Amino acid sequence: MGRTPFFLTIAGFMSIVVSVPIYAEPEGEVARCLSGNDLVRCQRARAGARGNKELTEKLLTRGCELGDLSGCHALARFLVFEKKDIDAAISVASKNCVSGFVFSCEDAGYHLEKIGKFDDARKHYLRSCSGDESRRNSDGSAAFPSIWKRWCSHD
Repeated sequence: MGRTPFFLTIAGFMSIVVSVPIYAEPEGEVARCLSGNDLVRCQRARAGARGNKELTEKLLTRGCELGDLSGCHALARFLVFEKKDIDAAISVASKNCVSGFVFSCEDAGYHLEKIGKFDDARKHYLRSCSGDESRRNSDGSAAFPSIWKRWCSHD
């Protein structure tokens, strides 16, 4: 397990150096996640896997298989930014969108639009036009104004 230093500033004027673990897997969580059906174990193991791309992908994939919508969303983004596999990312984001995770609808729509599949992109964007209050800022404005103005009928 490695450690990484960072500065902790107290009261705005005094700094101390603190060393924290960068990989702190709770004992056996990875093995339990990958071999079992315990979503909580996968989420715990994933928190400790930062910096290890191969393990992160395995844990995200397993969590997604177990129905972790935020894990599926993270997997789709991992596939785009780390593996550059847009087709796989669209597939994961689309399935997650259908399950009701509207942030994945936006991601799938964005990537579909970028590859010229405008009708499919529009369908995904429209799924993100829910009246869900979590989609709005505290002042009532759209959280993602460019998407809302372009694809949704309000705002």
